[in-house]
Amino acid sequence: MTNRIHIGSLNGEVGIFISQPGDDVYAPTKSRLLDTRFETLDIHVKGSVNMQSTYYSSSTQTATIYYSEVTFPDLGYTPIFHASFYNRIGGLSDLPVGSCFYPTTWGQNDRRSNMANALSGTDGQSSILRYTGAWLANNTTLRAKVVILNTSSDVNRFQFCYMIFRNRAA
Repeated sequence: MTNRIHIGSLNGEVGIFISQPGDDVYAPTKSRLLDTRFETLDIHVKGSVNMQSTYYSSSTQTATIYYSEVTFPDLGYTPIFHASFYNRIGGLSDLPVGSCFYPTTWGQNDRRSNMANALSGTDGQSSILRYTGAWLANNTTLRAKVVILNTSSDVNRFQFCYMIFRNRAA
């Protein structure tokens, strides 16, 4: 049987090591699946914040727009980040309480849609959860937005969870 996992000191360095199927972790002939000696996705800062909300209403459409902005220390370059949203309140058929979801592009089901079409209800999407996103405004600011159509105004629905890594974005 091949040794595939080692946790602890290996060749004088402490870490977690996992080899590829059929390859020995102590004498690998291929690159390891996991080798924690390397700073792969080294976390710079992480956290979560409650998203603020504003209510939009016109004669044809209503929406609650959630937004958040997080600042973090400058690394001197554009870092890689991971973002997700956590739903804390019931009432959305598409998104159960306690569920986590990831940002999409403009339009959950139709990437060609735009905010004007969403607010007029003409983009043909079936979901009431739309137009979510997270983006770096600059090297020290991460912003996020979620738009829910056809809602009454509510607050404290979403929590924005994020991780900023020390790795450079391509």
